[in-house]
Amino acid sequence: MITLDYKEICEIIKVVSDSNLSCAEIKLEDIYMKMSKCSVEINNINSANKEYEKREQCDVDLQIDKPIINKEKNNILDDIEIIKSPLVGTFYRASSPESEPYVNLGSKINENDVLCIVEAMKLMNEIEAYVKGEIVEILVGDGEMVEYNQPLFKIKKD
Repeated sequence: MITLDYKEICEIIKVVSDSNLSCAEIKLEDIYMKMSKCSVEINNINSANKEYEKREQCDVDLQIDKPIINKEKNNILDDIEIIKSPLVGTFYRASSPESEPYVNLGSKINENDVLCIVEAMKLMNEIEAYVKGEIVEILVGDGEMVEYNQPLFKIKKD
């Protein structure tokens, strides 16, 4: 019968710990020891990227037809329509920094007029009006982040 004392067991543990082994099993007659290192990934960005690379590439055509239609709740004036963001992104009033804004306070608009752009994942999404009327309030500043369903404009319907 083989016996191991405390010092010998500690030495075996140290050897396994210092090695590149992730798991070790020792079987000697009556003795059975199994050791495994618990490894925690601190940064698994690379493994996530490898998983992404394995996936097939597919083209996705994302098109947003209309902004979310939702009247302001408990609004005294029923002729006010709220245009809300259909996605999360960055709000821009113009197509480029040098361009004039699509609309200003007091601008008369028609259905399907472009009101602004919301940039999401490097895609510029034009937000169009779905009512005819006048811009009475612009609720977001140029270059600000907007959330899904966040009010962007108040429009007084014609």
